[in-house]
Amino acid sequence: MPLNAQQLNTATFAELLADTHHTAVHLEMRDQYAVGDETDDYAAFLRTGVPNLDPARSFWPQWTPLVRDAVARGVVMRRARIVSEPVTDYIRYKHAITPLNLQAGEDVRWLPRRHASCCGSFRVITVEGADLCVAHSGERKDGHELRPAAGIETGEGGS
Repeated sequence: MPLNAQQLNTATFAELLADTHHTAVHLEMRDQYAVGDETDDYAAFLRTGVPNLDPARSFWPQWTPLVRDAVARGVVMRRARIVSEPVTDYIRYKHAITPLNLQAGEDVRWLPRRHASCCGSFRVITVEGADLCVAHSGERKDGHELRPAAGIETGEGGS
């Protein structure tokens, strides 16, 4: 049964995702996020250049089941990352751990920021510091595509 207006105001992300039936879209538009549960893994990545791809670490044990359950119900989980080039160290880190998003069942795409102003009918608003995509037509008029996770240039001699 769909959530009513009062439930939407107090629902957790897990509850909202559990009530999703078709598509969930996560739009990331910042070159750096201050996410506390990534702090140790990000610091290690900066020291070594090697991502921790252990799905039992950090926030993955909470995130992965949410995604897998949604995908099992037929929900398409999409994540779009609009990034500046050259990419920041944080975006290199996000790119390096994207295989965990993909293993969970997300469809992750990358778009260089220089192409983001041509996104057709994207409507993007920011509420209390959170990027939120409220609608898009799904059509691109300029020929630029949101690239799959492996399609971003990280500055490390390849994708």
